[in-house]
Amino acid sequence: MPRSESSAFGIIGVDEKDNIQSFLEKPADPPAMPGKPDKSLASMGIYVFDSRFLFEQLRRDANDPSSSHDFGKDVIPYIVKNGRAVAHQFSRSCVRSGDDQRSYWRDVGTVDAYWSSNIDLTDVVPELDLPYVNVGQHARLRNVVIDRGVRIPDGLVVGEDPDLDSRRFRTTPQDICLITQPMIDGLNA
Repeated sequence: MPRSESSAFGIIGVDEKDNIQSFLEKPADPPAMPGKPDKSLASMGIYVFDSRFLFEQLRRDANDPSSSHDFGKDVIPYIVKNGRAVAHQFSRSCVRSGDDQRSYWRDVGTVDAYWSSNIDLTDVVPELDLPYVNVGQHARLRNVVIDRGVRIPDGLVVGEDPDLDSRRFRTTPQDICLITQPMIDGLNA
């Protein structure tokens, strides 16, 4: 991520081979990536451990009276300082939308950020196209879960009339509608 925006995150300092040299929680001066002085590696909070090693580290940390028992502040920095940790850069294996080479990532640590990331999926051509859903023009959808590969027809309205919705789609007691392609196909039958 841009180094100028990195001070709000846990930042990983790496060498040229992605060996982690430091793990800093919200540093005022985030370390730059090798060869990219304007970028920093933000921790996404995704870790892969050998389970035995992880349990050993958690027990060690639990018995350390000077620890605040925080994974990002105590456990990871200890492993970096006293062992070997390697970073995997998200851009090497992330999901991309179509031919777009940009990596999509959003911090969802707050309700507002979580909402924004969900709204990102509603763009005409979203930066991250996970639902693989085609929504027709002038469709109005509220409180729906749409299955992968569904083609919502132009003008379809769901989520405004619970009785109509329950006759056409599977609905929950809280009036959330599940929409599958066979359900859509059945509308015209």
